[in-house]
Amino acid sequence: MTDRSPDGSALVGARSRRLSLPRVATPHLAWNIVRWGVSQGATFAVNIASARALGRETFGAFGILQTSLQTFTQVASFSTASTATKYVAEFRATDPRRAGRIARLCQALVSASGLVVAAGVIALSGPIAARALGVPGLQAHVAVLGIAAFFTVAGLFHGGVLAGLNRFDRLAAVSLVAAPAFVVAGAASAFRFGLPGAVGALAGNAVLVWWLTRSAAVRELDRLGMRAGLSESLEERGIISHFALPGALTGLTAMPAIWIASAVLVRQPHGLGEMALFAAASNFRSIVLFIPGVLSGTAIPALNDAKGRGDVAAFRGIFRSTLGVTVGVTGASALAISLGAPLLLPIYGADFGKGALALAILMGSTVLDGASGIMMGAFQSTARMWTFLFAVVLPRDLTLVTAAALLAPAWGAAGLAAAYATSSGVAVTALALLTARSGVLRGRSGGGPSAPKPRG
Repeated sequence: MTDRSPDGSALVGARSRRLSLPRVATPHLAWNIVRWGVSQGATFAVNIASARALGRETFGAFGILQTSLQTFTQVASFSTASTATKYVAEFRATDPRRAGRIARLCQALVSASGLVVAAGVIALSGPIAARALGVPGLQAHVAVLGIAAFFTVAGLFHGGVLAGLNRFDRLAAVSLVAAPAFVVAGAASAFRFGLPGAVGALAGNAVLVWWLTRSAAVRELDRLGMRAGLSESLEERGIISHFALPGALTGLTAMPAIWIASAVLVRQPHGLGEMALFAAASNFRSIVLFIPGVLSGTAIPALNDAKGRGDVAAFRGIFRSTLGVTVGVTGASALAISLGAPLLLPIYGADFGKGALALAILMGSTVLDGASGIMMGAFQSTARMWTFLFAVVLPRDLTLVTAAALLAPAWGAAGLAAAYATSSGVAVTALALLTARSGVLRGRSGGGPSAPKPRG
């Protein structure tokens, strides 16, 4: 008897052999490793150069500015990158015209939201620096970040389209061009111009990445005949309330929570110095999460493609293999870096060794974060974004802010790291329960297309 989804359609892969991520996405995985390896390596190198050029206190200011940029970017993105990736991957084979319409709608959304956030950040740069961060001298730098945020979200959207099309080779090419330029410009600017140079390099890198990803995405959409006009893209406006809006609200709580937690630390006595220690430890956290990020970035389009084709066996195999590799690699890497902290942290400067405890705590949280990434991709394939917002995101982010307020004043960088670990535990627990109960691994996640039908 043929297995069928709840809407009656055959699950084409239900009797196929078990599939894993390497079997269905080996070329994409390789390109993603190149892409993220080069990108993360460039960021790591620039941060080391900046720490040595700026000194611990000023590097702490650079760290909170980087967190601020990530916050502004998350707010401005309106979840367009993940929305584009999901629906382009899901419909590119079965309904390419619809995939093109959704991509065009997302482009309009990100352009509007990016402009609004950029203008708001520039206009409010004074209060943000003085009242939120407690460092009035950072006003001009915050204003520059408003411009950088616009180009960053636009670049992320075009990157999301390329990921949905499985053109990870194009994304890798972008990194291979942009990353070396960022390393040279970032290091030289930090040593020559100090903090203004380092912030300017961030903005310049955002513009370059946007231009490269936009050019690649437009070429691919033209080649596949998937370009759509704005008027016809409005047929897909149902995805705004169904997927993009709750995804945007996720961004409106996630990065602001991180920003608030960081601001709690910065506003303490010697807060910038403690923020520098946390920023250094956080860079190693990014290194450990490199492989999980590559795996989930490759797996999520593959999961949505399998779901769009109704192939439950492929979906389940990709999920389980990715989760197993993620936990194993992350755990081993985290342990190695924790043990090597006395040798690794002084790379940033002689007095960065004080961050060893914060580093060890953050390393412990990376296993949870890595597992959360792939579980999030599996659950979000069901398009139950409102459930994800209220059951995972809000509890996680409230936990982070509350724990930071309680722990950072007394424990500094280690206290903020402990707040991160606590919130990661909340998130992975909620995601494990939701993924298990959703039925997505058994082909009972609701069936049929996971986006609303186009409106006429």
